[in-house]
Amino acid sequence: MKKSVFAIAIAAALGTTTLSAQELNYDYIEVGYTAMDADGLEVDGIGANFSVSLTDDIFLISSIQDLESDEIFGAKLDLQTYSVGLGYRAGLSDVTDATFSASWMRGEIDGNNFGLGSYSGTGYDLSVGLRHLLAPQLELAGNVTYSDFEGADGTGLEIGALYHITPVISVGVGYNVADESDGWKAGVRLNF
Repeated sequence: MKKSVFAIAIAAALGTTTLSAQELNYDYIEVGYTAMDADGLEVDGIGANFSVSLTDDIFLISSIQDLESDEIFGAKLDLQTYSVGLGYRAGLSDVTDATFSASWMRGEIDGNNFGLGSYSGTGYDLSVGLRHLLAPQLELAGNVTYSDFEGADGTGLEIGALYHITPVISVGVGYNVADESDGWKAGVRLNF
């Protein structure tokens, strides 16, 4: 009897592991690890993404990353990026959405270890993509992006997968490639 009460309490707290009515969700917080090669410079670190629905079709997005380069001549570069923007979803079917987003971004590079000082700048990012529930617990996504940061612009492609362990907790991986960089990420998402 105690075991079944305990199991019901866990299921109520985390949701059921069978996602028979899973929908594409735009309300979440996720944290993860990112590693990338930017024109020969290896950087990695942690990041967080946030999304919240403002209406059925419009959502607010924000992200922050804190990255560090490998050692170069005994020193490292520190890079922080921040972004905030709006997105729009268009339901193509019950399991597929087209997404469009625009974000303002700010980046800061600390080069004091090299005697270069610090540098900061701003830019924007545009994205168009698809999200699709391949199965109730498996979501696939792809985006084409265009970024302009202080006059340096480029296009990129991002692909990723999310496995919904419960309706509340998901884990994911992704890969991106752009004009002069490529990288991957892995993280945990808390859906609300």
